[in-house]
Amino acid sequence: MSGIGIAKLMGLIALPFLANYYSTTQFGILGVYLAVVLIFKSFSNGGFEVAILLPEVDEEASGILKLCQYFNNSLFLIIFCLCLFFYATSNFEFIDQIFDNKNLLLFIPFSIWLEGRSMALKYWLNRKKIYAGISRAIIAQAIITVSLQFLFAKFSTPFNGLVLGLFFGELVMYIVMFIHATEIIKVDKRLIKRMAQKYWQFLKYGLTGTFINTLAGFAPYVLFQRHFGAALNGQFTMSNQKILAAPTNLIAAAVSPVFYESANRASKEQHGKLFKISKELSVLLFCLVFPFALILIFWGPALFGFFFGEEWAMAGEYARYLAPFMCIKFIVHPLTYLIDICFKLKQQLIFNIIYLLSILSIFGIFYLEGQHLVLIKVYGITSFVLYLSYFIYLMSLAKNYSVKVEA
Repeated sequence: MSGIGIAKLMGLIALPFLANYYSTTQFGILGVYLAVVLIFKSFSNGGFEVAILLPEVDEEASGILKLCQYFNNSLFLIIFCLCLFFYATSNFEFIDQIFDNKNLLLFIPFSIWLEGRSMALKYWLNRKKIYAGISRAIIAQAIITVSLQFLFAKFSTPFNGLVLGLFFGELVMYIVMFIHATEIIKVDKRLIKRMAQKYWQFLKYGLTGTFINTLAGFAPYVLFQRHFGAALNGQFTMSNQKILAAPTNLIAAAVSPVFYESANRASKEQHGKLFKISKELSVLLFCLVFPFALILIFWGPALFGFFFGEEWAMAGEYARYLAPFMCIKFIVHPLTYLIDICFKLKQQLIFNIIYLLSILSIFGIFYLEGQHLVLIKVYGITSFVLYLSYFIYLMSLAKNYSVKVEA
């Protein structure tokens, strides 16, 4: 799975060079496009993709995979019709505000379809332990995305080159995963219906929580662009979506599966071990991310100006106030598996709802004042406080669960 880290690092290294070819406005449009795609991707398979790992026999897992494809195809048709409607209608000012070129609307349903298909196939490849196929697909996506983004920068196209590169990267990732997906069994509709009934909880609970969490994470890019324009949203995208997300993408995401396996095993062993490994991981992650956060707090604008150019200094200003949030989110990321181990999905859903409502309230209130930097500060502080509270709750779960095991 090291290929995932390589792909993320490749995209991070390319950012300073891409920043010299593309404007802040073009990065803002990319941020909105990616936010829309990932929000709809979260329920493109009806939440059933997670259940692909659970059945003992491949026939049932194939039925779940087919069920995911049905959901994905249905969502594609709905979104495609909506995008065609918005494309053909010139009375929607909101669409014009977030997309300079309405032609990008036609790419959205296909991106969601590709992302949903790839996500379901990734779980199938995990089930079959074809990890090399996943790594190759993600590396191929990174290579194609970055290469085409540079290529499109050299030529005048009617579309945003950043979005075009992303789209073709998604296409290549799906093709590579499809090639590696072997031993998928043909199933009839009765088995698919039976799997839908057996695993309906994933649709009812898991899908809701995932969608709300994704919406809370990516809605700010859409709202920020609508309120303050694509240029400032490009600064926000570069700061929060590209740079501040890098530690989580490169390190915490790689640690998460290892922690889940260790924590799951520890929860069944002696008293206090689950809390011990959770505490040790938290301290380790804090030591890793805290220096990075301090550097951004004190020298964010100067560093962004040096690496990306002076026109990106505002992104560094944003990073200065979002760094504490990035720090606590980095630590919390792998610890969220404690929710699954301790069976606290309802509590997680409550947190996601509170966080989403808080984000929507912040963007509604401070938009009226027209102060984008004030909004960033309040957004960063609020997110930090909520995630810090979530961290305390997760650690209490680990500690109390150990007491229950002993009892």
